Amino acid sequence: MDVASSKAEMNSDRLFTLRIALFNACGFMLVTGGITYVDSHLHSHVISAYRERHYALGMWIMAFALPLFILTYIGMNKARARVMKSVISTAVIMGCGAVALWNCRPEFPHPMVLFWITLYAICGTVSVYVRYAPSESERANAQHIPLEFRLEWLKERIAFWRTMAVSFVVGYMALMIPWVNMMGDIANAAVREADDIILLRKFIWMCLSFYSIYVLVAVICELIRRAKLAGNVLLELTK
Repeated sequence: MDVASSKAEMNSDRLFTLRIALFNACGFMLVTGGITYVDSHLHSHVISAYRERHYALGMWIMAFALPLFILTYIGMNKARARVMKSVISTAVIMGCGAVALWNCRPEFPHPMVLFWITLYAICGTVSVYVRYAPSESERANAQHIPLEFRLEWLKERIAFWRTMAVSFVVGYMALMIPWVNMMGDIANAAVREADDIILLRKFIWMCLSFYSIYVLVAVICELIRRAKLAGNVLLELTK
């Protein structure tokens, strides 16, 4: 790899890390800020102890998004191994999520905080795994393997990444239908008054919409990128 290609790859990695750090930080702000607002406006919670809750840190809990962003960005950029990048991406947001869970007492663990923070952590981890999976270029350039075998293997790898991308899209959309119904049932079961149900559903829809964008930009785009990179290696071999 020449200097220009190496620099371009480094810049691409930094943009990827920036993307993960931003989505994790914004997702944390959405969940914690939304929960703080919603829980202070629910008047008909089925559990009387949880009605109209005002948390100790209030909206200041959203300030933890700044160290979350900084630690994720710097930590992932400094880490070299894929495992360490995944651990940093997951550990930082889950650590900040633990603070949010402490803040959301007496309902501990708060199901909404735990659920959405965990989903954001999983999405970031899967994205890192796909991004830094072993490259096809090393095996494709192994001279001891006949060229026709390497070409066939690359075609299979391209098909694999494309299939993964399509399967992820189809699978996620298939999950959306029961998921949306389940979220509506959760709102109906948690509160009684119509206004409270509408407020809680709006919050759930916001979190779900943001998560869907995260999946698209982080996971699906990375799967498509891997198929493109494998295609570029194939073109280099056929020149």
